[in-house]
Amino acid sequence: MFKNNNFGFSVEDYLKDIDVDELVKVAKEIQEKTKDIDENFDFLYAEEKKMTFEDAYNMCPLEIQIKYNYLDELLCEIDDTMMYLTEEIEKVKVNREVAEEMLERGFESARDKMIEANRDRVKLNKKLKYLEEEYEIVMDKYDEIFINILENIE
Repeated sequence: MFKNNNFGFSVEDYLKDIDVDELVKVAKEIQEKTKDIDENFDFLYAEEKKMTFEDAYNMCPLEIQIKYNYLDELLCEIDDTMMYLTEEIEKVKVNREVAEEMLERGFESARDKMIEANRDRVKLNKKLKYLEEEYEIVMDKYDEIFINILENIE
């Protein structure tokens, strides 16, 4: 089969002297002997269980868990309120545009609606600015607690 090589012999020449059954027997013996060794060193192959955030959280004192939960809820509430205010600001802008166009068409009564829309927009923007600042402060506190919890992972 592989006779056409530069050395003048074939692989079959070497294989004819090998007892395949004897090779299989030796391979099985080696496998049995190394099986015990492998079992003794399984701990090397076992994946190390890594601590999760939840594990670290559960290890914290109750006070930290309560603060973390409260700050998390507070951030969600502030975020929801900011979203609501942003929507309201956009609605007030539309009301102002409509009132402005009504005023251009000669409806003087629309002036009051335009003034009211401007006043509402200013109020809503002030509330939104306040909440943005509050959100930043709460987020800083949240980050501090979060880092305290993460320190338990190490």
